[in-house]
Amino acid sequence: DVQSWMATFPVSDVIKKLGDIGQNVTTISSVTIGKKGVSGRATTILFNGDVEVSAPKLRLALGSTVLKSMFLDSVELSGSEIVFKGKGYGHGVGLSQWGAQKMATDGKKADEIVTYYFKDVKVEKRWE
Repeated sequence: DVQSWMATFPVSDVIKKLGDIGQNVTTISSVTIGKKGVSGRATTILFNGDVEVSAPKLRLALGSTVLKSMFLDSVELSGSEIVFKGKGYGHGVGLSQWGAQKMATDGKKADEIVTYYFKDVKVEKRWE
C-alpha cells in the first residue's frame, strides 16, 4: 500500500529554484506534468505551456524530503502556490526500506523480501 502525500510550495520559491537549475522563469501561469516514464513517474514538469524541466532535478532543487517522489497524481497552480500530489517516497528503483520493514514485520523471510523487489534473482546459500 503506497502512502499518498501533498507538498505545497510558494510560486516565488519555485521560480528561485528553477533559476538555480538553469531555467530562467520570471512568472508561472501554469504547471502540468509533462512526460512520464515507464514506471509512471514524471520525467518532466511543464511550466507556462512550453518550459520543460527535468522532474528529478526539480525534486532535488525543491527538496527531496518534501517533494517525496515524482510518482505524481497531479500538480497545479493554486493562487500563489504550486501543489504537488503524489505517492511513494524515493526514485522508485530497487528496494523500499519501509516496504521491506513492513514485509519483515509481517513475517516474511529475507529471501522472500529480496525476490519481491528484485525479479529474476535467485537467492542461494554460499556457505555452511
